[in-house]
Amino acid sequence: MSKTVVVLGAKGRFGRNAVEAFHEADWTVIAAGRSLIGSTFPSGVELRTCDVMNVSSVQKACLGADVIVNAVNPPYTD
Repeated sequence: MSKTVVVLGAKGRFGRNAVEAFHEADWTVIAAGRSLIGSTFPSGVELRTCDVMNVSSVQKACLGADVIVNAVNPPYTD
């Protein structure tokens, strides 16, 4: 039975490493974040755009997940 993980904030340092670790452990991996353009993830990782400041966007990105990893770094203000 395959397990599915969603990594919110997959483009950051922690998120990227979580994606790789779960992928190597044979999980189905969904990488989610504000902008995943230019990011390289292992083959087979599904990419989902997600605005973590919007509840419905997060809910949609996490559909079907057995585990959710919160690796989000919200944008900093002055």
